[in-house]
Amino acid sequence: MGFRLIKNVLVNMINKLWQRIALLSCSFMQPNIDSRVDKVQSLMLLTSSGNVYRSYLEGRTVYLRFIRKHSFLPKYIREVVDDYFDLILCKCNQDWKTAARSDLDKADCFRRVQHLTRTFRNNISRIRDRSFLDYEAVGFPSLRDKGFDANFVDFIKYINGELIDYEHNRGVQTDGWQSFRLNLQLGTKALAKVLGLTDLVPDLCIKRIEYLGVIRVASVMEDAGGKPAYDVPIEERARLTSQFVRSLTNLEYFDGICYQTDHKLKNYNVLCTSGDGIDSVSAFDNDCFSTFRPISLFPTKTSLNKGFQPVVRHGKLNRPFIDKEFFRIIDSVSYDDVSSALNSILRPQQIRYVFKRIKMLDAAVKRAIEIDPHTVIDFGETDSLQRTLHRQDESAFGTTYLAYYLQADEKTKYPK
Repeated sequence: MGFRLIKNVLVNMINKLWQRIALLSCSFMQPNIDSRVDKVQSLMLLTSSGNVYRSYLEGRTVYLRFIRKHSFLPKYIREVVDDYFDLILCKCNQDWKTAARSDLDKADCFRRVQHLTRTFRNNISRIRDRSFLDYEAVGFPSLRDKGFDANFVDFIKYINGELIDYEHNRGVQTDGWQSFRLNLQLGTKALAKVLGLTDLVPDLCIKRIEYLGVIRVASVMEDAGGKPAYDVPIEERARLTSQFVRSLTNLEYFDGICYQTDHKLKNYNVLCTSGDGIDSVSAFDNDCFSTFRPISLFPTKTSLNKGFQPVVRHGKLNRPFIDKEFFRIIDSVSYDDVSSALNSILRPQQIRYVFKRIKMLDAAVKRAIEIDPHTVIDFGETDSLQRTLHRQDESAFGTTYLAYYLQADEKTKYPK
């Protein structure tokens, strides 16, 4: 019993130390925000590990993340609660808002909410279980008395998402903008432009938006277009084009360079731009917490499955092929090219390791070419699709993005 207690204490100490180290490596560069205010036509909450809103701006679909001022947690939560009732529920019942604020003003209720969201952050399915959530246990008796039952689970999930953002912005000074996720998104788009992969990542900007008289600052991402990859039936995924294989493979290498580990099937869309079938991808959800981690390795685990392997391993290319044009760019790109694009967004050590991973990939490809010159594929050639699929079938590189796309069941999200 004593050994187990000591072990738990040591594990907690190590976890806290790593959290502090990770915090020091994060970028909290403050954004430049235009004073102009744009009105949006609607606001639909899409809860995930952070709250995203689908909206319409000037007649087009966009996706928003609010960028809040960092403040003491009780003040922060009060603003979050106000936004839920004013913006999400469109001020439909101000008695609910009054009741929620009344409950949160009680210290015991606030501690319970904080404990609930922290305890079950990694098991959101339990929050979806209405029988698990009890008003008394969570601490919202006044809200219960006002008949809020139908919305209670969504309300707790919403607070959970906002607290996740709060915790990841602990390095922001009081009254500074919470820019952790924002900088990951901006950095991803900026690096994609440098590496000739602009179309892989939707455009993103920062705006002041107004909805129902409330003004908030938000990151505004354009719609990725197309449809989610997991919506494509398994039997139709084999109808590939060479340009789609090129686009998906470039995304895989780009994710390795960025240390992005969350581009599963539901986090990128597939598009038909030429009329000849699916020929490109557009990746969103580009603010995974691991992104731009300052280490000299490539990701060894992703949200795909346990069969994933890093794109470079022990200095060797760990994929069957690479796009000729993409290889030309990573071979010629300089540190100044990367730094000038990212120095207003990321920390210097993050930029150094991004460039280091680019050159590690470049060196690995060159070594692979010495063994097999056909590692580099010119996707403009007529037989490029057959050659890539042949090399993919013969490869032993674990679950690549292409293999996962072709084999994953849309229900389990795992290869059959």
